[in-house]
Amino acid sequence: MDKLIDILGTLIALLGITACLASAVTWLMGEHYLFRLELIVILTGGIGLLVTAILFKVQVLVMRSF
Repeated sequence: MDKLIDILGTLIALLGITACLASAVTWLMGEHYLFRLELIVILTGGIGLLVTAILFKVQVLVMRSF
């Protein structure tokens, strides 16, 4: 079970990093929208995904310590 949560945490982290990078690159290009969404929405979603990934990884560490 902990291996599945670990893999999910890694995949969610990659999605979060991709969302944050996509919003940053789009903003540097001078645009304010990506996929008809404001960049702040995509950035906030990416940060939320990164926080979720951190919680998954912490859960794996807790499960392995017992």
